[in-house]
Amino acid sequence: MAGNITDFVIYDEEFGNAYTETLKQRVGYYNEASRGTIIMTSKSILGNFEKQSFFKSLASAALVNHRDPASVAAITAQKIEQGEKIGVKLNRYSYIQNSLDSFKKIGQGEASFSQEVGVLTAMAAAEDAFNTAIAALMGSLQVTGGHAVQGDGTADLTFKGVNALRFAYGDNYDAVKVLIMHSSTAKTFVDLNIDEKLDTVAGVTIRTAQIASLGIPILITDSPDLAMTAGKGVLALTTNACVIVDSEEPTADIQRVQGQQNLLLSMQREWAFNVSVKGISYTDAAISPTNADLADKTKWTKTATDVKDVAGVIFNGLS
Repeated sequence: MAGNITDFVIYDEEFGNAYTETLKQRVGYYNEASRGTIIMTSKSILGNFEKQSFFKSLASAALVNHRDPASVAAITAQKIEQGEKIGVKLNRYSYIQNSLDSFKKIGQGEASFSQEVGVLTAMAAAEDAFNTAIAALMGSLQVTGGHAVQGDGTADLTFKGVNALRFAYGDNYDAVKVLIMHSSTAKTFVDLNIDEKLDTVAGVTIRTAQIASLGIPILITDSPDLAMTAGKGVLALTTNACVIVDSEEPTADIQRVQGQQNLLLSMQREWAFNVSVKGISYTDAAISPTNADLADKTKWTKTATDVKDVAGVIFNGLS
């Protein structure tokens, strides 16, 4: 016989406090570790897509022109065009069951179950959101339209490769705030540090374990969506490159489930978040895409006029 409403025992406070506190800690960690390039925040967003209008930037030549005081020649007016930035909503759920007896045996009960699930869910949700941001960046930064994707996947990251990433932004080269790479890529790059003949590079790396990278901080993560070619994908990101928004009030239900030899404690939880990338819109019409969809460059369109207004650059090997 199925359980009914009298079997529900909801511990919103225990779950909510554990979830909120843990998520706050993990979000703070990811925001800081990414040097403000991948931002996690929260606000209510209705619907499956978030659309925001903006005015496209104009080149200096369109805004500032030479004027001849002696001329009465006709001139051509420039126009300001409106663009649209589109972010997309992702939907998630979790479903967990444990026997009530398993908690009683360790002197715990429903409240402990709620609290433990809250902690675990928050940690997993933050990690999932970060990996989703990586997938979105890997897909969006490969779109055609003028911003740089360095190399052809045939070589490892070198100091020249890091320099190429920086100067993909021209005179705005210092906009790159962090390099995000897979641990396998980082290991090869550390080997390059050690093999470097200059003691100021090899010596410092060996003595302090600090990786020389032209002064750009490195974030190492084994995100499954990071590697493009044999683990050689590297993201060079600017501030607010990708924004993750916890966009709907989460729903969590706990129930005692009858019908087995042991009562079960069951929790199902639903939540949603939005992802958007600076300078690039998600333009596929299907709702609630997977991370594989986000990593597909055909589903993104560059909206920024200037490549300096795009989220970042991908290194995919320099030949």
